[in-house]
Amino acid sequence: MRAIARIIDHDSDYRSTVAAEVDEQRVGRAGWLWLTRPDGWEDELDRLRADADADAAAASDEREERDARRRLAAARAAAERATAAATAREQEAAEIRADLVEERTLRRALEARITALETDLDAARDERARAIRQLKQKEAVLARRTEEAKQTVARLKELHEQPRSTDSAVTEPDPASSLDPAALVDGIQAAARRANELIDALRDLEAKAQEANRGTDGAPLSATADASDPDSCDDGPGDWPQTPTRRLARALPGGIRDDSVEAVEHLLRIQGVVLAVDGYNVSMTGWPDMPVAEQRRRLVLALGDAAARTGTQVEVIFDGAEVEPIGLPRSARPLVCVRFSPADVEADDVLLDLVSQLPASRPVVVASSDNRVRDGARFLGANLVHARQLVELIRR
Repeated sequence: MRAIARIIDHDSDYRSTVAAEVDEQRVGRAGWLWLTRPDGWEDELDRLRADADADAAAASDEREERDARRRLAAARAAAERATAAATAREQEAAEIRADLVEERTLRRALEARITALETDLDAARDERARAIRQLKQKEAVLARRTEEAKQTVARLKELHEQPRSTDSAVTEPDPASSLDPAALVDGIQAAARRANELIDALRDLEAKAQEANRGTDGAPLSATADASDPDSCDDGPGDWPQTPTRRLARALPGGIRDDSVEAVEHLLRIQGVVLAVDGYNVSMTGWPDMPVAEQRRRLVLALGDAAARTGTQVEVIFDGAEVEPIGLPRSARPLVCVRFSPADVEADDVLLDLVSQLPASRPVVVASSDNRVRDGARFLGANLVHARQLVELIRR
């Protein structure tokens, strides 16, 4: 194309020939001026070129403007999307903050509730301790009243059976004759009423203690009282090794009923067995008409004899502080440990805590007729015998 343009530009005849073959409409005004070259054609051609350049520049500006508008529209759309996303995130953040405030409020309410429950629990424990103390006091009063009533009845029998003197020279009055039978009957009935009232009070206190006990967390007690004979209690529960396995109650041979004395005899002859005795529960079963101290003494001595006979390790637990030492035969001292529960702690809890701390591989027999003790001992895998069974065995 450049070569043709040079030829046409330098050959006027050829230009004339080409111009004769085309017209201005086909080649445009600039092409027609270049072919025909009238006077002033160069100036007009320059103007046309300038106009074309201006039109091209305008078109370029228009394109750039359109492009800029498109880019601006895209940027605005992106900004709107970003704004919407930011708004959504802000709303989500606001919801999270609201949830956090609600959670903190709930947590504070739960903390307040826990504090209130802990306060109630402490109050329940205090009430339980007071009920236990009152129960022990009522038991002591009842024991004294029972002893006084028995002494009164014995004295009345003694006075009634005492033969009257036939010696007319004896002028001393007969003590029995000075007694008013109606007054004595009234006194005995009043004592019986007081005893019944004490029994009712004991039952009420026991119910309160059980109710307070249900309100506690049921944590096992770790403390036990000192034994009456330190030499017989060297192996305390805290010194026994612990094992992770669960204790299993030992099965009885066929033909032996679990409520028989033979069952107790068999269990106490198992190698390494420990007999845990609910002290007053068994002593009151065996010697209900005797003073508490005498009940305790007789039970410990009888357990010493049984331990010496069977080789059984015996742990007997009584409520309350130790009141007097109990002398055991030398042969029974290594086998019998007498424990008293600490202040404000029931012997039931000490006994169950002792059983829980014994190695699971060591067989344990628990002697009690108290349902709470039996349920706890059964859960710990111990064999159970009633107080009556043990009393029958140790009386042989």
